[in-house]
Amino acid sequence: FLFAIQSFEAAPFYIFDEADAALDKENSLKLARMIKEVSKTSQFIAITHNDAIIKAADQIIGVALNQQKSSVIGLRLKERAATASNT
Repeated sequence: FLFAIQSFEAAPFYIFDEADAALDKENSLKLARMIKEVSKTSQFIAITHNDAIIKAADQIIGVALNQQKSSVIGLRLKERAATASNT
């Protein structure tokens, strides 16, 4: 439904909060492909634990609790892939 609305009148960004939590592996992969395709015209922020969604990301930001403090780690996957293919 959201992708149908997006194709009619796109917003600049979307936030998915564990939208994939109830999906099986096959449907998670389909969702990841759909997000990847639509992200050409809009940005997506997806809160997820699903590896299919994470692997499709251009950039990931991880937040972890360590000794009562949160730590944030960012990783640009496109840049890492380009660096890895050049070595």
